[in-house]
Amino acid sequence: MRTITEEDFSREYLIYKTLTPDKEYKTYIAMREDAEGNPFAVILKELSEKRVSIYQELSHLWNPYIANTYDIFEVISSIDRQSKRYIAVTEYVTAAGCDDAESLSLARFVQRNGCLQERTALYIAMQCCEGLKDFHKKGLVHRDIKPENIMISEYDPHFPKIKIVDFGGGKQVNPAHLSDTTVIGTLGFQAPES
Repeated sequence: MRTITEEDFSREYLIYKTLTPDKEYKTYIAMREDAEGNPFAVILKELSEKRVSIYQELSHLWNPYIANTYDIFEVISSIDRQSKRYIAVTEYVTAAGCDDAESLSLARFVQRNGCLQERTALYIAMQCCEGLKDFHKKGLVHRDIKPENIMISEYDPHFPKIKIVDFGGGKQVNPAHLSDTTVIGTLGFQAPES
């Protein structure tokens, strides 16, 4: 995790869209430049201090079915040095091969293409399982797997490739505590471990 001032963070990342304006911890689309000066989009996800460890684990995990975590920042306020916030920089998943090449969730994919055929649903489910397998091996659970958190990374109406996003509700599994006392996730999509 890197510690950085708000000013330096603002020089590195240009926020151009807020995805979750009504939530305590916001998610943004931002632009930054690569080593050659070419701009590219990323997701900035504000985190509580206890969720930082989830994204630290993700930053050391490469899986083709999980959105990459590039960096984690502790951003220090220029006004009040005691005030800080935590931000994870993750991959902005776009649907390669899609007409508009924008971000496309599984929910929007179904709206666009209709109900999934059985083989398409199985193909997507297998990719989700492969992604979550590595996450679970680290002793972590997502707790909010839903169509909005499954992004299409390569568009194909029959065999789309996916990436799982939004690990902000994730947690370390503690076998001594088999149930949560805090409700996290979306009703109807919560993990059995929750």
